[in-house]
Amino acid sequence: MASKVAKWRKIYQYLFMGFYLILGPVAVFLYTKGFENFFYAFVPFAVGLPSIRFNHLRSIERKEEIT
Repeated sequence: MASKVAKWRKIYQYLFMGFYLILGPVAVFLYTKGFENFFYAFVPFAVGLPSIRFNHLRSIERKEEIT
C-alpha cells in the first residue's frame, strides 16, 4: 500500500471517529431538545462522508498506478 493512501486512510479514520462519536450524539441530543436545524445539517455529512472517502482514496490509487 502506498504511503499517500495509508496517510489518508489514517486521516479519514480520525475524521470518522470525531464526526460519528462526538457530533453524532450531540446532533441527536440537540434534536431531542428542539434544535431541528442542527440535526438536518448533520445528516448530509453523515451520508456523504463515506462516499467522499471512497472516491478520494480511489483517485489517489489511480494516480499512483499511472506513475
